[in-house]
Amino acid sequence: MKTYRREESTEVFRAGKSTGHLVATAEQADVVLLNLEPGAHIPAHALEVNVLFAVASGSATLTAGGESSELAAGDVAEVPPGERRGWGNTTGQPCRIFVVKQK
Repeated sequence: MKTYRREESTEVFRAGKSTGHLVATAEQADVVLLNLEPGAHIPAHALEVNVLFAVASGSATLTAGGESSELAAGDVAEVPPGERRGWGNTTGQPCRIFVVKQK
């Protein structure tokens, strides 16, 4: 077994009120912990890999493929390769999302 600790992670993303930390990397996937503070916005962008988003705490709006969905703790969304996606946190609470980037 291999254990990954948040305090040993590497910051891989910072934009305004948003940060991302690479918390695990394995043969088939990378896991990033995305932190969206209240008022945070991540503009639409596309990746060439399949991505799963698992909301750990709080809630935020994911816009992907021309649709928007409010996701809350316990919700999971999948976005296929090449599809543009963006996030916004319009709540008064932070939102934490595990991002699983399949390789």
